[in-house]
Amino acid sequence: PMKPNFLSFLGILIVCENNLDMLDSAKAHIDLGMKYVDTTKDIQGKILMNFVKSEWEYKNKEFHKAIPFAIKSLRLSEQYQLKQFVIMSEILLMNIHNELKEYRLALDFGLSAKNNQKYYSNISMQHSITNGLSVAYAEIGEYEEAYLFIKKTDSLKSIDRSEKNKRSMDSLLV
Repeated sequence: PMKPNFLSFLGILIVCENNLDMLDSAKAHIDLGMKYVDTTKDIQGKILMNFVKSEWEYKNKEFHKAIPFAIKSLRLSEQYQLKQFVIMSEILLMNIHNELKEYRLALDFGLSAKNNQKYYSNISMQHSITNGLSVAYAEIGEYEEAYLFIKKTDSLKSIDRSEKNKRSMDSLLV
């Protein structure tokens, strides 16, 4: 805990645990990390800890509890101009608001994430953004926009799959 990047590394571990549905382990690490959030000088660690706490609440369907942590992560990311973290928080907020059936808010966060993608391109993030936008547009009755985004989502899914397959084959060749 006294190391300068402790919370950053812990946050990365928790992102992995959340994505692997190791939620009990993630919760224990979140509780540990949150003890240091207010005293750390590790800005990325502070951003990540708020993000993973929000993501954990989201995965446990506690959407209203997730929002303040995602907003805090977003605000810190914007303050320190860390675009990749801005996008991550906006995607999470888009997904939360889609779950809460607050589709206009989901669109706001999704379109902002889409706009920020020009600074930090990542196919997985693009896939998440287009998928969330397609849901929000469909739910508010803008079916043409929904169709365009779901079409983009499907094409990104195949690109992402192809890249993963290529990396796997390259790894096997090595």
